[in-house]
Amino acid sequence: MELDEIVEDDEDAVLHPTVPSGQVPREWLDARAATSAELTGTYCAVTDSRSIAALYPHFIGTALSLGLTDFDAAALKDARPRQLTQAIAAWIYETTDIDGVTFASRHGDDLRLWAIFERPGDGSLSPRLRHTRAEELHHDSNAIKDAFQMLGLTWKNE
Repeated sequence: MELDEIVEDDEDAVLHPTVPSGQVPREWLDARAATSAELTGTYCAVTDSRSIAALYPHFIGTALSLGLTDFDAAALKDARPRQLTQAIAAWIYETTDIDGVTFASRHGDDLRLWAIFERPGDGSLSPRLRHTRAEELHHDSNAIKDAFQMLGLTWKNE
């Protein structure tokens, strides 16, 4: 594996220690917060059968060139060829006035994800978000525990 060929010098190892894979330093959470908001606007459900049918003629060639066997919901949930989903989002952004895209996570269809397009003239907070509420995150919160379990993560030194 190419990563095994990286030689780390001693000074760099002291200044920038590498955390073992799958471990998260506790201080990572200290500078973060969660925010909830009311989402407004019009969004394209990219893995909906009607969206796939409309996008198919534009992106089947891209999917095949990336080594996928088809342009379908499975291709859109595949984490490897990010070029495909990036190209789709760029095309939707450039050719429509839709506010963003929504899709089911590859970690489960019950996890709905949203990407909000930033348009020229938008401020630092999207005008598509209303009633925002910041919430503190805690190391032992159920949401953090669930995310760590799903992604196979642990807190460093536990």
